[in-house]
Amino acid sequence: MRRNLEFDSFHVVYLSYQTTMSELRRYGETFWCSR
Repeated sequence: MRRNLEFDSFHVVYLSYQTTMSELRRYGETFWCSR
C-alpha cells in the first residue's frame, strides 16, 4: 500500500509537471507571436 501511495504522489507531480510545461509552451508561443 505504501508503494501505491508513492506512485500516486509521483503521478500527481508528473501531471502537474506536464500541465506546467504545456502552459509555459503556450505562453511562450503567445509571447513570440505577439512580438
